[in-house]
Amino acid sequence: MTPTPSQMSTLKNYNQKLENYGFIRVGAAVPVVSVADTFENTHRITALIDEAVDRQIALVVFPELCVTGYTCGDLFFQNTLLHGAEEAVKAIAAHTQGLPITVVIGAPVSDNGRLYSGFDDSYVSKMRELVSAADYILPNITEACLLTNLPYKESYDRRYIQRLMEALHALGAKNVVLTGVSFSEDTSGAAVYDGENIRYYEHRRIGKGFHGTGDIFAAVFAGAILQGQDALSAASKAADFAVMSIENTVGDMAHEY
Repeated sequence: MTPTPSQMSTLKNYNQKLENYGFIRVGAAVPVVSVADTFENTHRITALIDEAVDRQIALVVFPELCVTGYTCGDLFFQNTLLHGAEEAVKAIAAHTQGLPITVVIGAPVSDNGRLYSGFDDSYVSKMRELVSAADYILPNITEACLLTNLPYKESYDRRYIQRLMEALHALGAKNVVLTGVSFSEDTSGAAVYDGENIRYYEHRRIGKGFHGTGDIFAAVFAGAILQGQDALSAASKAADFAVMSIENTVGDMAHEY
């Protein structure tokens, strides 16, 4: 529902007060998803983006797989659905051009050295096109290798990370944030590259992987960037928050880890 003129005035004054203290309005949007209907889902997602703009929200985050739905089953192995998802992401990106809002939509590609089930090389090729238009990209090492055609290594040094980040930057991304960078058994972290300098942030390593940490990282990172923080500060804040989230919920049996 679009706010009334009176509500818009109130929101504008409220947002100004938030900005004075370094805060922004953040929204979480959950569209009604039609399974495997990427055209209809794109329409619903862009409608929610427009509503968020009307509400003067600066950052809106959507669920992963909101473009296709989670329960597509064997359809994830069909090029028709994968192509539809690629076109949907492009359409959403085009829709946001010129709008005073940042939109976060995740597209799962790969981890642990291989593509997720349901995604093929044509999907990776289309992701390279999206990377070329990005201000920030946040791939893990597997995704970076697939995007750059460089070999995946579980053991590596800083020269290897440098090669990956320079290759990603050469695709057109203005800033590269490589996640899951680890030079020892006790630490993990992120590497940040702006085309000139590579900077690293390390934190204690949890010891195993958990689904959803990439989404948490991306959400916190985007919020920090919108607050005016530099990429390294945003990455460190995002990494620390992800670690704290895991440590505070890993013992809770209500969470599915």
